[in-house]
Amino acid sequence: MVELSTKRDLSKEELTALLREVVQEAHKKDNSVLGVIVFGSRTHEGMARPNSDVDLIPVLRTISSSAEYVLRDSEKRILAPFDLIKDHKSTIYLDWIDQALMLQTGDEVESIHRRCRWIDKDSIFVIVDHDAERKIREFVKPEQRM
Repeated sequence: MVELSTKRDLSKEELTALLREVVQEAHKKDNSVLGVIVFGSRTHEGMARPNSDVDLIPVLRTISSSAEYVLRDSEKRILAPFDLIKDHKSTIYLDWIDQALMLQTGDEVESIHRRCRWIDKDSIFVIVDHDAERKIREFVKPEQRM
């Protein structure tokens, strides 16, 4: 377990370490849980305030309510002492990204891109599967977003 004081103004490194613990625990319980992507003020230098929420996009292998429950349960257990307010945006499902990468056009691809619109070059990827992270980065191209 990551040992930190219970403060809301965690550094990016401290927040990443906590989220890595959350993701690893959740992935052990349900391997459909692949990770989270952090975006927003906590990822941009000098933008976060001590009371800023943590903006998260869950990443799952496929649609699974049990995987979402496991991830949120791990978040609750590990992040509770830090009094962090979490704001979940649309979940990214890897099987949707796989399909979109094959199609490259159409309404389905645009719908998935909308789910990823908050991800930018400063977003923090906390993902246990490197191939999954590569696919998401290839699809979203966060390095091209400000």
